[in-house]
Amino acid sequence: MKALKQDILRITSAFDQVRQELFIYVSSALEGSFTVSLELLQRRSLSELWILMSKVKRSSCLNELLYDRLRDSAMKASPQVVHFPYEVKIYRGTTLETVRLDPDSMKLQTAMQLVKLENLLRTSGFASVEKSEVADMISEYCTEKIPRYAQMKNRLKKITTQPVMPSGVVSESDRVLDKDLLVTLQEAEEGEIRD
Repeated sequence: MKALKQDILRITSAFDQVRQELFIYVSSALEGSFTVSLELLQRRSLSELWILMSKVKRSSCLNELLYDRLRDSAMKASPQVVHFPYEVKIYRGTTLETVRLDPDSMKLQTAMQLVKLENLLRTSGFASVEKSEVADMISEYCTEKIPRYAQMKNRLKKITTQPVMPSGVVSESDRVLDKDLLVTLQEAEEGEIRD
């Protein structure tokens, strides 16, 4: 993350009137300037989105719209397990928060915050082994310490379980989404949908 933060100097946007599309320019210290698609920026982890949001040069209306789109993506992004099993990054309102999950720090959280965090870990984004283990750890703590935990959990909408992504499969954030690069590939990967 530090390398990404130091390498990107600024992000600006422009609108092409002929093609009716948004161009996003990323200025890098090592690679120079290049254009990327909005989808490529939006499909990042929560920490990467936070860094990208901080690098948007907010000097024009288009850049403000780009910042808002990245912020909306951060709000919809799933929590990120950073230091398993003790820290989870979550975007609340306008800040990126790190929630520590050792027993001493969980005492400082309200019961409803822990229940909502467990629900977020189980339902948002792709399921992973780390996220399910952290959610199980929160569930065990709440079962022992909070007497009305089951009732609070039932107040939330029903949780649909997610399949765990195999370790060898490339995640959505690792895939290259530029159409130009997809065209250069010789054969389509099995099961991949192309425009």
